[in-house]
Amino acid sequence: MIQKEEMLRNLLTYFSKNIDPLVEAEARNKIKLAFTVEEKMLSTKLSKKSKEQAEELIIYLLNDAFTEIIPNKEEIELFDKYSDLTFEEEKEGDIINMKTEMEFMFAMQGIDIDLTDVDIENEEEMAKLMRELQDKIQNKKLDDQQQEFEIPKQKAKKKTQKEIEREALEKAKIEAQTKSLKRIYISLSKALHPDTETDPLEKAKKEELMKKVTAAYQEKNFPLLLRLELEWIHQTTEHLNDLNEDKLKVYIEILLDRERELLAEKFRLVRDPRFEKISSYAHMIEKSAIKAIDNHKNGLKSNEKLYATIEKIFKLSQTKNDITAMIEDLCFKFIGIAEEEDFYNSNELFLKLSFCS
Repeated sequence: MIQKEEMLRNLLTYFSKNIDPLVEAEARNKIKLAFTVEEKMLSTKLSKKSKEQAEELIIYLLNDAFTEIIPNKEEIELFDKYSDLTFEEEKEGDIINMKTEMEFMFAMQGIDIDLTDVDIENEEEMAKLMRELQDKIQNKKLDDQQQEFEIPKQKAKKKTQKEIEREALEKAKIEAQTKSLKRIYISLSKALHPDTETDPLEKAKKEELMKKVTAAYQEKNFPLLLRLELEWIHQTTEHLNDLNEDKLKVYIEILLDRERELLAEKFRLVRDPRFEKISSYAHMIEKSAIKAIDNHKNGLKSNEKLYATIEKIFKLSQTKNDITAMIEDLCFKFIGIAEEEDFYNSNELFLKLSFCS
C-alpha cells in the first residue's frame, strides 16, 4: 500500500502540474462565453424559446465552470440571475449529497458516522478523517473475529464436525496473530544473529533482515513479521521441517485474510478525497496513467482553441437569425438541447464549430 500511495501522490503531482492550469483556463473560457451569451441575448429581441435556451446555456456553462474554480461576486450574481436556486443553495445541496453518500458508504462497512459538522471541502481534515475511519474498520474486523469465538452463556446447539474444524482454524488464526509475535521474533533473532555468520556477505544480509524483523516486532506488524519468517524459511531449507501441515494451513489462511485486507485498503485509498481528481487513473499502472493524463492534456489544449473560435464566431454574429442559430447550436453542442429539425438542418455556424472541435 505504501507503493500504491506513493504512485497516487506522483500522479497527483503530475496531474496538478499538467492538467489543473488547463482545466482552470477552460473554466474561465466557459464563464467568458456565458457573459457573451447574456450580452447577445440582452442586445437582441429573441423569441421566448431562444431566450430560454440562452438562459439555460448560461446556467450550464457557469455550473460546469464552478466545479473547477471558485467564482467571484460578479459571476455568482450572473448565476443567481437565471438559476432557480441561488449559488449558495446549490452548493449547500451538493455538500449534503456528498456527505450522505459517504455516510452510506461507511454504513455498508458497519461504521456509523455523522458528517454534519465536518468540512468536506477541507482536504487536510478529510484526509485525517479517512485515516481514522480506516482504523475503525480494521478494529471492527478484529473485534468481530474475537466475538465470533466467544463462548455464549446459553447452551449452544451441537456443532457439526466441519463447523468445529472451521472454528478451530479461525481460532488458530487469531491466536497466531495475537500470540506468535514474540515467538517468531525470538526464533528469527536467534537464526539471524550476525555473530553466527562468518561470511561477510551473508552477515550483511542477516543484519539487514534483522533490522526489518525488529521494526516489524516493535510495530506489532504480524503480517510483515510472518512474511519475513516465511522468507527466511524459504531461503534456508534446513528450517522447512519447522512448518507442519496444520501451521502451514493457518499461515495460508492468514495470508489470504491479509490479501483481502490489502484489497479493501487499496479500494479505500483510491477513494480518498486527496486523490479524487485522479480516481479515474488509480486502477492503472503509473506509466499508463501518465499516458492517459497526457491524452487528457492534449484534449484540453484542443478545447482551448475551440472556445476561442466560438467566441470569435459569436462576436461576429449580429443579426437575430445568426444569434438564434448560434444559441441553438451551442445548446446542442454543450447540453444536447435542440429540436429535431435543427439536428438535420445544421446551419453554417454549427458546421464551423464541428469542424473546429
